[in-house]
Amino acid sequence: MKYTIYDIKTINEQNGGKFFSRGNMKFFKDTLKDFSVIHRDGRVFIRRKAGRIKKDNYNQITFNAPQSAWEFNPDTGALEYSPEMSL
Repeated sequence: MKYTIYDIKTINEQNGGKFFSRGNMKFFKDTLKDFSVIHRDGRVFIRRKAGRIKKDNYNQITFNAPQSAWEFNPDTGALEYSPEMSL
């Protein structure tokens, strides 16, 4: 099955995960658009896009966050850090 970031969020929350909770997303200034889904060899990864640009009401702020990735387990809804996919 091809998962979207919205599918992964729903499954994670249904299984008690807090990865996409409002508090976590707000703390890291992330939105779902900051993530991409990669399907490779039957495994599913999500990757945070590097160099995100966020705007506030007064000026533009750039976050040069490193590109991070997590492996998604569809059975448990868990996301585990994946150094092999992170840059």
